[in-house]
Amino acid sequence: MAAPECCLRCFILLDCIAYVSYDGNCILLTVIGDPTSPTSPMCPNGIKRTYFGTPPGAVGKGPCQAP
Repeated sequence: MAAPECCLRCFILLDCIAYVSYDGNCILLTVIGDPTSPTSPMCPNGIKRTYFGTPPGAVGKGPCQAP
């Protein structure tokens, strides 16, 4: 799957923090519930920070990624 399609899937999936598109694959990282985390309609289980090194492929922030 191309990076733009993977990104779109992340932005329509509830609780998606980030996506990785690599070698035709799409990996979506989602958040688990955390009552101390702020929420929104798109992120009912909270907003999280993630830190990536230099993974291969395209990596992008999802709607539930903290700024």
